[in-house]
Amino acid sequence: MSILRQSYCFSGNIAFYFFFLLSLVLHTLASPVLHYCRHDHRDALLEFKHEFPTNELESRSLSSWIKSNDCCSWEGVTCDDKSGEVISLDLSFIPLNNSLKPYSGIFKLHHLRNLILRECHVYGDILSSLGNLSHLTHLDLKGNHLVGEVPASVRNLTQLRYIDLSKNKFTGKIPVSFANLTNLSHLDISLNHFTGENFPLPFDMSQFHNLEYFDVGGNSFSGTFPTSLFMIPSLRWVSLWGNNLKGPIEFKNTSSSSKLQTLSLYQNNFEGSIPKSISKFSNLERLLLSDNYFTGPILRSISNMVKLVTLDLSHNNFIGPIPISNLVNLLSLDLSGNKLEGEIPVQIPSEDHYHIGLTTLRLQNNNLSGIIPPDLFANATTWLESVDVSSNQLKGKLPKSLSNCTHLKLLNVGSNKIKDKFPCWLRSLPSLHVMSLRSNQFYGPLYHHNVSIGFQSLKIIDISHNDFSGTLPPFYFSN
Repeated sequence: MSILRQSYCFSGNIAFYFFFLLSLVLHTLASPVLHYCRHDHRDALLEFKHEFPTNELESRSLSSWIKSNDCCSWEGVTCDDKSGEVISLDLSFIPLNNSLKPYSGIFKLHHLRNLILRECHVYGDILSSLGNLSHLTHLDLKGNHLVGEVPASVRNLTQLRYIDLSKNKFTGKIPVSFANLTNLSHLDISLNHFTGENFPLPFDMSQFHNLEYFDVGGNSFSGTFPTSLFMIPSLRWVSLWGNNLKGPIEFKNTSSSSKLQTLSLYQNNFEGSIPKSISKFSNLERLLLSDNYFTGPILRSISNMVKLVTLDLSHNNFIGPIPISNLVNLLSLDLSGNKLEGEIPVQIPSEDHYHIGLTTLRLQNNNLSGIIPPDLFANATTWLESVDVSSNQLKGKLPKSLSNCTHLKLLNVGSNKIKDKFPCWLRSLPSLHVMSLRSNQFYGPLYHHNVSIGFQSLKIIDISHNDFSGTLPPFYFSN
């Protein structure tokens, strides 16, 4: 009986160990196998490293690039967990101080998905060998000294979703081969020397269904406004600033469900009035149209674009009143250098439980008249830093509500018709650095015997061309 019992126990132990080993094997097979860096990829990276001055690289981040180490652990290198292939190289801000060679080791990393050489002091041409990296989804060469034209071989980079070539010295036209990059969501070629009349690109942009970010600012493109660009429903950021574009702007066939948040057209030669179709951009947060030749009144429908945070229409030829009453989220308003008329609106965006209120108000060099509304700054606009209403036809007195603006740094009311006494009460503003009262009708003594505390931070004051008497006491500027 005991022999039989021992037999059962022995069989049970065997079964237990069998199932234990089986589960261990199955778990091992199901788990990912971690590979070390492929030797050919390691050698390609070392070859790339040796193309640049070693003394500076060794003392910085590439000191970990040693043959005896697994290259998947090297600084800036990421490998695929299963295959050991190098899939990402990020050397941002490491001074390479050389040009890329035609047969550079970097072009042998055919499985690269991310190549980031941002501000690495790389110079010379982008070589056609770049087209060998056909698996790239992210290419960032921003802030180098790259010159010449973009090679046509970029047509091979059909998986690219992100490309940033900004802040270089590229020249020439955008190659037609860019038409192959239809998976792009981010395209930034700003601050270069690109030219061309077929703006913005020499092909139909409507096929770029995933494009969200488009920045070609700071180049030398010419031509007319790219209406078809705004048919892309996914766009969130469009920047065309600082080119030689001309003619009217129009947003035909733009969806009312547009996601556009930033529209930057400043420093061009656009003309005509702002089209009513701009009101379709209900999600717009930044509208920058300064330094063009726009005319006509500012559309009242702009006041319905309630998500606007920054509105800059300065240095154009706009006329008429200022329609901003509903822009409750506005932080920066610049309408300077136009021909606007009428009075300053009684209501400007102010601080409440949900909004910070204006930080910058620039209305100078217009034809505004009437008084500065007494309660213009009454609603605790504590974040306001800059107020410039100079060179208008404003009269009356300075509004005492300015004393609420405890963050105010600059106040310029010069070249108006303001008739008031010297505003000693502004000395309560702790951050006021610059105050200009010049060319008005201020009058009376500059010093009052009951005033013993000066301005806390004032550095620059201009009171010329008024009717003040006496002199400014030194303690006004004791700080």
